[in-house]
Amino acid sequence: MAAHLTKGPRMIFSNRKNQIYRRLFQRMLFATLFAFMLILAVIVFFELRQIKKELINQAITGSLYYQPSYLRYLQSPGEHGVSQLKKEATLLNFNSPELYLQYRNATGEHILEISSDQGDRINELFRKKYPAQDYINDDGVILLNNWRLYISVSSPILSPETNQLVGFVDSIRLLSPLATKRLFNESLTTIGLHLFAALLCGIICFFGFSLLNRKIINTIHQLGKANAFLLKKLGGALSAIHSGSVYHNHRVLIYAVALGEEVGISRLEMRALIMGTFLHDLEMLKIDSPILLARTTLDDETHTQIKTHPQDGYLQIKRFGWLRPAGEVIKYHHEHYNGSGYPTGVTHEKIPLTARIFSIADTFDALTSERAYRNPLEVDGALAELQLHSGNQFDPLLLSAFIKIGVDIHGTVSELSPDGFEQELNRITKKYLNW
Repeated sequence: MAAHLTKGPRMIFSNRKNQIYRRLFQRMLFATLFAFMLILAVIVFFELRQIKKELINQAITGSLYYQPSYLRYLQSPGEHGVSQLKKEATLLNFNSPELYLQYRNATGEHILEISSDQGDRINELFRKKYPAQDYINDDGVILLNNWRLYISVSSPILSPETNQLVGFVDSIRLLSPLATKRLFNESLTTIGLHLFAALLCGIICFFGFSLLNRKIINTIHQLGKANAFLLKKLGGALSAIHSGSVYHNHRVLIYAVALGEEVGISRLEMRALIMGTFLHDLEMLKIDSPILLARTTLDDETHTQIKTHPQDGYLQIKRFGWLRPAGEVIKYHHEHYNGSGYPTGVTHEKIPLTARIFSIADTFDALTSERAYRNPLEVDGALAELQLHSGNQFDPLLLSAFIKIGVDIHGTVSELSPDGFEQELNRITKKYLNW
């Protein structure tokens, strides 16, 4: 902790302005990634549709070569016609990408089938994957098997004279590995270009949005600095009213933060602890200073009035979102670990961690500081006094952690000048409040 008091932390985002830019970057990055994935899904969907359309059109065009043979068959149907049709179709099918051919008449009845062993197997896969009504249609279907693309189409055959339906030719075509690779590369290029454009657009939007909102961000930064200034000044004023010294709150804050760092509380808990330390006696403003600094015992009515300040202070700040984290310390800083405190009498871990930390730091500073009604205790005496109330007023685990650092941190704090206090408060607020 002593090292912290002489050298502030090196933080990339050590002030409010940089935090705003960081959050803006994170949100724009999330929005860009979301748009990226959405665009990717849309592009892939339409690219696959386009690929399917092109492949089926190629397959239908290829099947047109087999239609004239069928039209000649119609001129002399019968066994001889079927034999001639088979002969012509076999010759056409030689070295062609079609693995399977089937001719059907206008009513869909089978006439002739030409297929290799591979064609039979692929045809069976098509029939298993697609229902009959989807398998035989004008649109066609595509099957990927062992990284090979197969296209099945059913092309209607029309009479040249009457333009009436006279039959069908069904075919299964294998797309060659070279054509598959070319198609795959073209698709990747198209998808990549679209995604690059989306990413570039996101980057341009981020910098454009940052420039356009620079004035607003600077204003928010200045408001953050103003909030920190007012919080520290108000905390000092409350401290002077309650203890007669503006540095009481400063010292308590340093002790509390040191204990919080020692036990490893989270950043959000540290933020709540710091804000609560500044504002813990907010409602003491309603009570006259002479009463608070009196050397004599307070009467019951005044003491009852003072005991309302935690709850009243909590009700005041909970209306404001940015002050709400301070509520835990304000409301519970007079609670005792064994339940003998006020205003609610809660016990143990039901008392928020930040309030339990603050209670130790506040009491330690009260014991080691001069007050109107008594002289300060030495550090060892103050720590011994705290130890007497371990498990009753204070959380024993937190108190044990504080006793380990109490002597060192008190020695460092006692050497701070007014400028030193200001520098340390600035370090703490920048580190944990980003102001």
